[in-house]
Amino acid sequence: MSRIVFAFLFTLMLAIPSQAAPYRMISLGLYQDNDTLSHRIPEVSGLSDYIKDLNLTAAVYLEAVGSRFPQTFEIVVAIRPSGKSKVWIISSRDKFDDEKGLTEALEKVTAPKPKDGPVAICLLSSLSNAPDEKKLTQPGIPASWMAAIKTLNNPPQLLDKVLPLVWKE
Repeated sequence: MSRIVFAFLFTLMLAIPSQAAPYRMISLGLYQDNDTLSHRIPEVSGLSDYIKDLNLTAAVYLEAVGSRFPQTFEIVVAIRPSGKSKVWIISSRDKFDDEKGLTEALEKVTAPKPKDGPVAICLLSSLSNAPDEKKLTQPGIPASWMAAIKTLNNPPQLLDKVLPLVWKE
């Protein structure tokens, strides 16, 4: 098992708040293959710590604003080589309550600085023990990404081509 996969599995065990908490990360989704991810963020601990910090921030924020309707949702995070991050929320409901506030809180978390291109991850999550959480098996694609993908002809490193179209500096 490669060291990055092992580190993510270990991170999952440590990062998931208790089941009684309103927020719980179910699993982690990756948008890049292991070789690309390992090259761009060679220090596994940096990404692991970042994922823990994202989970803690989400748990604290959602606890502070009060429990919401049970739902599953995905926190999609892209990180540029500068360390700047952008967050998208994909919810199992039509609208995620206070999406803007959660997004802003998560974007304040200090991210690692990938080299030679962006990195993206997805925290597949549950709020208030959503009944459909077993349906979360792979990371989703934000609507703005799908629109950008349709303009491209399946290039290699698709994420590298999509992010500049959906996330302007």
